[in-house]
Amino acid sequence: MIHKVLKARYFPKCNFLAADKGRASSYIWRSLIWGRELLLSGLRKGIGDGQETLVYGDAWIPSPNSFRPISPQEEDVKAITSIPLSVNFHKDRWIWHYTTNGTYSVKSGYRLEMSKKKECSGVVASSSEPRIRCAFWRKVWSQEV
Repeated sequence: MIHKVLKARYFPKCNFLAADKGRASSYIWRSLIWGRELLLSGLRKGIGDGQETLVYGDAWIPSPNSFRPISPQEEDVKAITSIPLSVNFHKDRWIWHYTTNGTYSVKSGYRLEMSKKKECSGVVASSSEPRIRCAFWRKVWSQEV
């Protein structure tokens, strides 16, 4: 029942993944949108028959950088060629990248969120780009308007 109420109020003409936050949204809806952002950062399409996946629009490459094709880089080519071909021609489906069975778990979502927080706090030393990006957004959101 709650789904019907939320759908009628916040996303009557689209699905949950495409819904906007809205202006005067409730705490529950804002919390769901926050959770959705975490979910979207780990969701990608599992390729079946390929009919429901947009090559340049959907996240489908099994590489956690963006799950989308950016350029014919060797890393992307390897990730694409690692996708097993479907012999049963199942429909494409959404899967969670951070578990082996493709099903979301709270544990894997928590680990993903904690790894993002570590990137933003500067604990991860592999690349300066995530720290710069996080520092930039921290600065933007701290400005008084």
